[in-house]
Amino acid sequence: MANIRPAQPMRDGAVTLILNGAGRQPIPTKAEQLHLARLIRQGQAVGASRSQARAGQRACQRLMSGNVRLAVAIARGFMPRLGQGSSLEFADLIQEAIIGLHTAAQRFDPERGCSFSTYAVWWCRQSVHRLIQGQAHTIRLPAHVQDLERRWNLRPPGQNLEQFCEQWHTTPEAMQGVLTLVHQARTRSIDAAGGEQEREGMSLAERLSVAASDPLDALDRNLLLDRLAAALPEELALVERHVVKQHTTKAMATESAISATAMARRLNRARRKLRDALEPNNRISRQQ
Repeated sequence: MANIRPAQPMRDGAVTLILNGAGRQPIPTKAEQLHLARLIRQGQAVGASRSQARAGQRACQRLMSGNVRLAVAIARGFMPRLGQGSSLEFADLIQEAIIGLHTAAQRFDPERGCSFSTYAVWWCRQSVHRLIQGQAHTIRLPAHVQDLERRWNLRPPGQNLEQFCEQWHTTPEAMQGVLTLVHQARTRSIDAAGGEQEREGMSLAERLSVAASDPLDALDRNLLLDRLAAALPEELALVERHVVKQHTTKAMATESAISATAMARRLNRARRKLRDALEPNNRISRQQ
């Protein structure tokens, strides 16, 4: 995937302040998350006053600063995936995770029934994953294209192309050209990089998260996996070893000191339990 970075790295401004205060900012409560999200939405609204816009920016910074440790932890978790000779450093991964955190803060909707940290995990992982995936097959884009693409990705929910172009003093035709150029760059980078190598060693949850094109889809899948892991931990772990990590039935049987036939029966039972749990009528309650 193309290594499309902001024209001006975020840590040159707000991110530096957030990182410096990461250990001092408490995690916002659910009630505070709801209040902050509303302030952000009000500041993003078309026709918002300057005071509302400033209040929204302060709310965004508060939401981010209370969760920056989460972004740092996610960045640290990606460190083992950096290959030998990689030019990326831990600071690069942190910066990218913070960009994901900023996107999450801009788009967070607490009315969907999840916490901000749960929502932010997807954006942070996605941002860092894209950086690592595209690092070896970088396609350089002009700075103004990078900047417009970044602004487009961070636009307020519901803002259409015409409204975006009016806000940033460009034309719909020019913006369509930018999006086409970005799409072509990403497509070429994906073809060059090859998809499966990046997924080796990933857990089932990580594969679903990276594969999903919509964060709410990924969030629903991850929440479902979390519930499955809580309700059927042994079954989920067993099937993940067999399907995702590609352990053979024979190897798993040897590890468990049972026959291959017994392991096959165990796998079948685990699959059946997971399928039953995924049926709409049997699905684990969202309230759990």
